[in-house]
Amino acid sequence: MFPLDKATEENMERLINIGKNLLEKKVSTVNFEDGRMVPCGNETNAKALEKFAKKLSDEKQLRDNRKNKSQF
Repeated sequence: MFPLDKATEENMERLINIGKNLLEKKVSTVNFEDGRMVPCGNETNAKALEKFAKKLSDEKQLRDNRKNKSQF
């Protein structure tokens, strides 16, 4: 039986490289008819992740502001 967690330096470096490569690729989605990945726009995963993080941050600020106003 193989251990599930092999957190060796080599495996961690491989994981970091895989993540970096995924960030550089274009955003894609699954075609539900054939299960293949297909391009979805012309933006990279890194850029899409930045935009998503910005939306989350803006939403949190909005909720915090509403919460603070309701306390007065």
